[in-house]
Amino acid sequence: MEKGSLGTCWRPSTATTSWLKTLRRKLLEEALSLIDLNEIVNLTCDLIGFPSLTESESEILRYVEAYCQKKGLPYQILGARENQPNLVAAVGDPRGKTLAFNGHLDVVPICDPSMWESDPFKARIHKGRIYGRGAVDMKSSCAVKLHILDILKKLEDRLRGTVRVEMVSDEERGGRHGTGYLMELIQAGRLQRPDWVIIGEKSDLKIRCAERGTFIYRVTIKGRATHTFSARVDGVNAVYLAARVISQLERPFTQAHPLVGYPVISVNYIQGGKAFNQVPAICEFVVDRRTVPGETLEGLKDEAVQILEGLKREYDFTYHLEVLSHSEASMTDQTEPIVKVFETVLQDVPGVEPEFFLDWAGGTDGKYYRKLGVPTIIYGPLGDHRHGPNEYVRIDSLETLARVYLGVALSLLA
Repeated sequence: MEKGSLGTCWRPSTATTSWLKTLRRKLLEEALSLIDLNEIVNLTCDLIGFPSLTESESEILRYVEAYCQKKGLPYQILGARENQPNLVAAVGDPRGKTLAFNGHLDVVPICDPSMWESDPFKARIHKGRIYGRGAVDMKSSCAVKLHILDILKKLEDRLRGTVRVEMVSDEERGGRHGTGYLMELIQAGRLQRPDWVIIGEKSDLKIRCAERGTFIYRVTIKGRATHTFSARVDGVNAVYLAARVISQLERPFTQAHPLVGYPVISVNYIQGGKAFNQVPAICEFVVDRRTVPGETLEGLKDEAVQILEGLKREYDFTYHLEVLSHSEASMTDQTEPIVKVFETVLQDVPGVEPEFFLDWAGGTDGKYYRKLGVPTIIYGPLGDHRHGPNEYVRIDSLETLARVYLGVALSLLA
């Protein structure tokens, strides 16, 4: 070959490709044989035992740290707040690509303990289910992630990249001090940017590629107060005007997104009026609007402004719209390699199909990684009643979850 010539690119022969597939198959079989469902269940029950409400995650993170120490898993504690630490553990070859499994350990409060059939912070196993706060959201999948990392540690010399587990705080309040903090470290070059991310939120063992965003805003309407007897002469009733606006906002949506369904809107707070015999001059209400991929902040604002401006042509009032919170809807394209890997792996797992999850659910920390341009998949167990009484996860789905996680990890990095 002449100096400087690229020559002919080498491509593996059919025999070589078949040999590589055989090696990967044997490695996967070895990994699957190490799954211990009892350990996953016990670990899940232990995690449920910690009342890890948001801003109170230190104790449960210390337990996870002790687990990593016991298993010999290299880890770092990363956090800007002492009461909201995050743990990142990793195994494999740092010279290759990185697959990150992300999960949150914080949970929402118990609104009414009398509605629970058992102590929400003491795991109860009954008829193939684990009951307790955080069972499906999402301590069980965190337990699975830790368990498969322990398995992959035993096979570390055969990995061509890194498998990372991120146990984070603060997700239930938006994730700023959890996954959001990890984003700051990645952008500052202090933490490796992953090539793919898997988050274990509930998805009913289906591939979840997208999630709705959030647009929460307050509208304050200012009319004119007067005595009730002159309401039709001098008054401009702010409560009535708010009701008119709300009735137009609360309309059914006609266009659905193929991966997240219809947008959602709900007026969840309203306040107005000072006295029963006085026309109210001020009324304010708060709108929670769940968005779909493709909707913009300006378009969302305009949705409310058009209604308000239309009403101003009939009545003499002023208004103020204040954005309280906004996070964009996010989506990973179904043509991404990790999606294809999931579809292939699921074809070989008994009892599940390579189906996509129509995301009627809430947001996840996936929004952070997608904003960074990292392909992110939500794949989690079967269960129900998250954020409500008698939350549970199905035990059989945890073994399936472990099989799928191992299959995807080894397909990408073995």
